[in-house]
Amino acid sequence: MMFRSTLPVLCSTLALASACSIVNAPADPTPPTTSAGGAGGSGGVGAAGGQGGSGGAVCGNGVVEGAEACDDGMETATCNVDCTAAACADGVVNKAAGEQCDDGNTATGDACDSDCKATPFVIDANVAAAGFS
Repeated sequence: MMFRSTLPVLCSTLALASACSIVNAPADPTPPTTSAGGAGGSGGVGAAGGQGGSGGAVCGNGVVEGAEACDDGMETATCNVDCTAAACADGVVNKAAGEQCDDGNTATGDACDSDCKATPFVIDANVAAAGFS
């Protein structure tokens, strides 16, 4: 499986225009995140839904706990798979929200425009003449 961290090497080595986009790279695996539970005294349920004293929030269980902004149990148009609120330019591709890419910035012309829509790469004629097309 190819992850985002290996994409620049592949792009510079193979110069594959369609493969050299974060859109085509699978997301890096994200382990479940946990945070401290709410204050609940001796084992009681805390205000944030966590167990008092021990336990923690688990992203993806459908319950907003700890530092989670949302937890819909899966990716939705308003909630990312990592339990952060979905927004273009947050660095998390959210297909349910209509994002084709999300490079974490609002620049246009860098293969991922400010509206999180992918733009095609254009190979320079000099690069193509050098055999990198």
